[in-house]
Amino acid sequence: AGIEPVRAGEPQDVVAWAEGRPVIGEGSLWTIRSAINVHGVQYGTGWHVKFPWYTRPNGLLQIDGRRLDGPGSFTYDVNRAYDARGAFNTSTLNFSVPGCWQVTGRFGTSTLRFNLSVGSG
Repeated sequence: AGIEPVRAGEPQDVVAWAEGRPVIGEGSLWTIRSAINVHGVQYGTGWHVKFPWYTRPNGLLQIDGRRLDGPGSFTYDVNRAYDARGAFNTSTLNFSVPGCWQVTGRFGTSTLRFNLSVGSG
């Protein structure tokens, strides 16, 4: 996960949602930088990572995942959430096996792609 936080040009609504924590993203799709360092938990038949997203305007994004170091399958769910800061999205990323995974979120014309090391840590 060699992505550095974006600092210049962070919209004020993203800054408020992240509560001052470093973020990655651009345009209409953002997440908290520390989220890509979570290795997930083994549960049932696979590995799962809870993952936050901020979309501008709020809406449900599309997420794709593919394993980079072997075979595996990926599914996800995404839901709107609300708290004192406003609306955002929560998701569960489901990986069939541990390994190095590339995750791509898409919302509007924005794409956010990063690698996750699932199941090691």
